[in-house]
Amino acid sequence: MITVYKLEDDGSVSKTTIEKSQLENYKNLGWSETPPLDLTGVIENDGKAGQDIVLGGAVNYTSTSPFGYPSLINTGQKNEDGTPKFQDVNVYLQGLNPQGNWYYPGDEDVMLDKLSPNEIRTLQDRLVRTQWFDMEAYSQEYGRPGRETRNALIKAMTASNFSTGVGYDTAIDLELLNPGEEIYVPNQYRESDKATRLQTVDAIFNSIGKKATKKERNYYELVLKELEQKEFYSDEAIARMSVEGPEVTVKETRRASVEPLTERPIEIVETEEIIEPIPEEVDAVARLQERISGDFAGVVGRQEDAGRARRNAGNIGQSIMRLKALGG
Repeated sequence: MITVYKLEDDGSVSKTTIEKSQLENYKNLGWSETPPLDLTGVIENDGKAGQDIVLGGAVNYTSTSPFGYPSLINTGQKNEDGTPKFQDVNVYLQGLNPQGNWYYPGDEDVMLDKLSPNEIRTLQDRLVRTQWFDMEAYSQEYGRPGRETRNALIKAMTASNFSTGVGYDTAIDLELLNPGEEIYVPNQYRESDKATRLQTVDAIFNSIGKKATKKERNYYELVLKELEQKEFYSDEAIARMSVEGPEVTVKETRRASVEPLTERPIEIVETEEIIEPIPEEVDAVARLQERISGDFAGVVGRQEDAGRARRNAGNIGQSIMRLKALGG
């Protein structure tokens, strides 16, 4: 048995299971073995206005989905095989409000590029009164479209999308009238400069009294690169959970059984809630220092022992010379 998919005229995706021998017939009718869109991670939108929907812990800013929405929306209907029926998010949103202002990744840059410095100041004057834009960023970026101004505008656009496309200006007004919860906006990972990582490696080796070889420098530079990436994603997960709370998934287990009295076969469905664990905090530099210190603990120890032996030999030699002088 294989699963095939078909994109319907209304944007929804149908799915069914067929015998492999039927595949050619279904292909002639517009079915395919490849899903039209990625169905993994799709969730039903039940969030409140002004709250991001985050898929898999992060928003993909290269997707064609509007801010806060997945690519497909659960329609609440079922396919022939009982699986959920999904609808393309753009078709879904047009059904909510054909005249709505729906914002997509990149729209924040287009909007800010159109604004003059005075208009940017006016926007910042409004955003700073919300919890989306703090006073420190306001003072540092006043009159220019900095990173925090852009993030705050994304939050306003996300709130607009959740308010049936009312527009980011109206979304700001609504936030000022009825302050909502903080919106999590994920950051994108940016790799640090290789030269900086090599300098960090050299500094750690200097701290243990050893000079790294070229091979050791290159090796531990790559270790530091991996640790920095772990630190970033750990910090991002903690930041997301502090705003939205941990993700909760429901695991469903089905098993065959029989009714006690009639012994009629039945299926028992058991569910288990799995709560996302809080990730461990990662300090990349501290972990690298611990790693290097551990790797060269024996070498450093032998160097210290050799130093003590040289000092002891010197002391013994001096003692012998004194004894010879006394006995001479």
